[in-house]
This record gives sequence, C-alpha cells and structure tokens, in this order.
Amino acid sequence: MTVSEWLDKAKQLLNICNYEISVRNGNKIMINTHMMTLTELEDEIHYRHGIAPVSYKEASDILSNMIGLVLSGQKTPPLIPG
Repeated sequence: MTVSEWLDKAKQLLNICNYEISVRNGNKIMINTHMMTLTELEDEIHYRHGIAPVSYKEASDILSNMIGLVLSGQKTPPLIPG
C-alpha cells in the first residue's frame, strides 16, 4: 500500500469516527467492517493497539496517532512511497 492510499483510507475512517462522536458521543463499539479497516491500517505500518474491541472515540485517538506517525515519516518504511 502506498503512503497516499494509506492516508486516504485512514482519513476516511477518521471522518467516520468523528461523525459517530458528534452524533452518538463515540462510545459505541466500532462495527466489524470499520474494525477490520482499522486493523488493516495498523498491520500496514506495524502498529498495534491490542485485540480488544474499541469505541469510535478510542479509534479516533488511535488513527490520529497513526496518521501523525506516517506524516512524520516514522512509519513509512513498511509503506511504499507515493
């Protein structure tokens, strides 16, 4: 996966999380498809938060942290430049 593809997918999921936070306070556990996307993004950059289900609020924090790491270049070696 390229850096830009990874960032697009991460930002899209972050937007979903932020929507859930604004509508339902973000305390609801993520649905399976969103959880699978989060896990895929984590696997691509070798970042793990654990195996427990997470809420949209927790996922938002995780995604913000991962996006920051990728943008700073700390997690780009597993990703293809571009």
